[in-house]
Amino acid sequence: MDRKERLVVKLAALVAGLSVAGCSVGAGPGGGGMPDPEVLVPRLADPASVYRQLGFLAKGDPVPFVASFHFLAGPSPDSTLAVFSMSMASNALSFRRVSGALEGRYRVEVVFRRGTDIVRQFGSEQTVRVGTMGETRRADESVIFQQFVFLPPGELTVTVVVRDRHGLKSARDDGLLEVPRFDSSRPMLSSLIPIYQGRPRVSRHDLPTILTNPRATSPQGVDTLIFYLEGYGVAPGTPVAVRARHSDGGEAWRDSVILEPAEVAVAVLGDTVGPDLVSAILRIPPNQLELGELRFEAALPGSPDTVRTLALVTFSEQWAVTNLDDVLQLLRYFGYDDDVRAIQEAAPSERSELWREFWRKTDPDTMTPENEALTAYFRRVLIANLRFQEESRPGWLTDRGQVYITLGEPDRDERYDDIRTGRTVIRWTYYYAGETVLLYFVNDLSATTFRLTFSSRVEYQRLLNRVRRDQTAAGERRPGSERKVSPGVSQHPVSVRGASSGLSN
Repeated sequence: MDRKERLVVKLAALVAGLSVAGCSVGAGPGGGGMPDPEVLVPRLADPASVYRQLGFLAKGDPVPFVASFHFLAGPSPDSTLAVFSMSMASNALSFRRVSGALEGRYRVEVVFRRGTDIVRQFGSEQTVRVGTMGETRRADESVIFQQFVFLPPGELTVTVVVRDRHGLKSARDDGLLEVPRFDSSRPMLSSLIPIYQGRPRVSRHDLPTILTNPRATSPQGVDTLIFYLEGYGVAPGTPVAVRARHSDGGEAWRDSVILEPAEVAVAVLGDTVGPDLVSAILRIPPNQLELGELRFEAALPGSPDTVRTLALVTFSEQWAVTNLDDVLQLLRYFGYDDDVRAIQEAAPSERSELWREFWRKTDPDTMTPENEALTAYFRRVLIANLRFQEESRPGWLTDRGQVYITLGEPDRDERYDDIRTGRTVIRWTYYYAGETVLLYFVNDLSATTFRLTFSSRVEYQRLLNRVRRDQTAAGERRPGSERKVSPGVSQHPVSVRGASSGLSN
């Protein structure tokens, strides 16, 4: 499949059909409830664990990837067409300079077993070529691989291995697949397949012309979420009810689509084949999607069978945040307390619009899909959590973590022992607008727990208030929201690298 141009900020959205025409991989979604703030940051930095919790095949280092399966009817009831899709970031691969370009190579291996017997398997070598070092360091979903394969209905064990050829490293994950059987005894729906683009196929004998979206992307308020759906044994013009639910079961969105046959016939083995299925492409505008985990359901009129799809809408592909409450908890140091509190206390129907207003208000560069201020803030949260871990608290919740997140790296970092008290003192120095501010952290009875002294707490708050006032007056939104590119340089002119599609028999 040809390389497809798209936006950089592709958000992690995960799709797993859980019913008759669906796909179940690994463990299913967990229960609700507000997570402990102390576990949010480790999850934030580990998208693979979040994806696996939601039922996906996914692995982190050394070769992070996310993979999913979806199903369509094949030529016969005993042969189901599976769509395997996998995505990863460019920075998961090792690159070498080859003929004036930077080249990364990877191999995907997928094995399907029933018991100890191998039912199907395929392997594919892929090459990714980019022009600049910056593209090799991209952390977004910039490499997409997809493969069509016919599978027998029933339960299968699947193993996915992704190998970085230049880096001599690999990652593997295993899971269970429940492959549906599409027969003619009753009307049925296919999986609800997330795509970036595509067009309906005409016949079960044909392969779909689609570019799948392994993470069912919907960047916060930016992209339309698109799904492809087919119906079998269904009359043309049949409506399908589609709705989305929050993880707590409350309804977030509802609509319907009409299943229609494709308008052209296709040639199969020398014969002209007319449409033997109906289909629809569902497009959900970004202003209708709420931040967080959404569970989509599609059902035919009067049918007890439902296909279900799980989508995760977040503000940046780099951060694995599963609901709006998680984001709001993590924003405790961001500085817009009144706005955050208003979102927390708002009615469910109002929260989405309030969040979009908050996004616009805090975004230092409205010309890009990303909110650079939030990206910089969460990057500091992650760094603080790693650097300032104390025996009783995660690093981002410590005094040093708070100061680092809000003010950034100190200009000087010194440590000495106070002979009089027997305690260790850490002194951070900040130079700001001609002023020198000294902040002292002193350990208590524990050797690793450091607290701001009372006077330093006062000085810290005074400096923070001044920094925020100055940045607001200068038109900047937040500390650390500096531009990542110079004016006039396009920040998101990228394509899906290594996107490929094929059929494996």
